[in-house]
Amino acid sequence: MDNEAVSRQDVALGGYWRRFWVFMIDMFLLGVVGNIIGYTFQNRLIALGDWGRFIGWAIFLVYFLPLESAWGGGRSLGKRMCDLKVVGANNEPPSVLRNLARTMVLAALFFLNGTSFAGGGSDGLTWWTIASSFLFCLIVFGGIAAFAYLWLFTRKSKQLLHDLASGTVVVRASSERAPIVATARIHKKFVIGILCVLGIILPLLGLYAAKQIHVQNAFSKMVAAQKEIQKFSEIRSASVVENRTHTVISTKSVAPDTISMNIVAILNQIPADPKQESVRLASKAIPFLKIADDMPVAVTVRWGYDLGLARMTHFISSVHTAREWMEAVSSGRLPDEATLHSKAVSL
Repeated sequence: MDNEAVSRQDVALGGYWRRFWVFMIDMFLLGVVGNIIGYTFQNRLIALGDWGRFIGWAIFLVYFLPLESAWGGGRSLGKRMCDLKVVGANNEPPSVLRNLARTMVLAALFFLNGTSFAGGGSDGLTWWTIASSFLFCLIVFGGIAAFAYLWLFTRKSKQLLHDLASGTVVVRASSERAPIVATARIHKKFVIGILCVLGIILPLLGLYAAKQIHVQNAFSKMVAAQKEIQKFSEIRSASVVENRTHTVISTKSVAPDTISMNIVAILNQIPADPKQESVRLASKAIPFLKIADDMPVAVTVRWGYDLGLARMTHFISSVHTAREWMEAVSSGRLPDEATLHSKAVSL
């Protein structure tokens, strides 16, 4: 079926908002599992970093793949609670192989969002990190745009991106009526068009951003400082950024820009002394930055794990002048006590 000629009254489809809340129920259940795994294997997961998301991806597949296929009657636990099921053209739950395509599309959008698998070390950006970043952006932003478009314009078939990829549709489980299993060709072309346009726009934006960064005088110094920090074995990744605050006092008076440096390091282990780790990072980076002694320098040290389903982040952050940081190297202590923060999030 290549169009949406069948009227809405001829089918009993699952509404978008009902499907959304069903997904939230399923993800809450998986989040409980993720938090248990995170609590049990915290140290190992911290060492994995963003690669830990593949563990969450695997849990996601183990849950949805059998339950929403013919093996589980096309119904996850959330769908069983809310009277929904996944079916194909024959009004029967899809095969495991067909449901694999459906689940993988949804998992890619969920687990690649906010993920960077760039390796640490002192080599800086590589062709792999650049290419993977563009690919992830295309998948995530293209997928979100396609989801939004289909949500708005496929009201009769109610097929979203993962439904289109697998030729399935979500219906009310208590209904005996046959579903619509196809979306109009024009909607499919729009989805392909969205991905193609973003495939062109995102690299151009990336090149423009890179050009803007390179024209900054401090760029080479920040790169040198970043590479020096990343030589430490416990550093997974690091960034050094110059912040400028532009203040307008009145229509006729503009205050000079306030310039500060922001150093962020993500660790692959729990530090023995987070404050001393901050001092060590600052002492290595500041000489390369060649900044004024009174310039504020913020140093943030982070560590934690991220399964996609659940995450835990700890960080310690302090702001001092460049002189105070360098003096702390010899004195062994900061001018004041930094505050240790932790944040747990389950999805």
